[in-house]
Amino acid sequence: MMEMMLKLFRSIVVILIFAIYSNSIAEMEVNFYSFKGDKDKSFLEMHLSIPRTGIEHHLGEKGWYGAVRFRTEISSDETLLAADEWLVEDYEEQIDDLIPNQLIVDGRTYKLPAGIYSFRITAMDSLSDKTWKKSIEVEVDGFD
Repeated sequence: MMEMMLKLFRSIVVILIFAIYSNSIAEMEVNFYSFKGDKDKSFLEMHLSIPRTGIEHHLGEKGWYGAVRFRTEISSDETLLAADEWLVEDYEEQIDDLIPNQLIVDGRTYKLPAGIYSFRITAMDSLSDKTWKKSIEVEVDGFD
């Protein structure tokens, strides 16, 4: 009886570890980098990544297809300054070639004056209802 309980406990631990790992790899990562620009502006680069296995893929004419629609809203002092939306498509010949540690990576560059900005980033799987959201405050350096 004790051995059976121990096996059950081990199975539950393995399932919990897998569930935690599965949820952690399906997160959207966002990184920002700023560079000196012209006059009073700086360039702010935003890099986004989502695991390829985090989105749904359907079999189509070109193989397995998935896509992520990204949307970024930039505001300062509660005022919306800009919004940007784009689609990143993903194709694979064989579904077995999708490996969990592969990422869909994309980025955008914005030219902004020095200040503090709020970025609201949304990524939507185009084939399912899965959505990722992040809100991040970013300080843009004037490089004086």
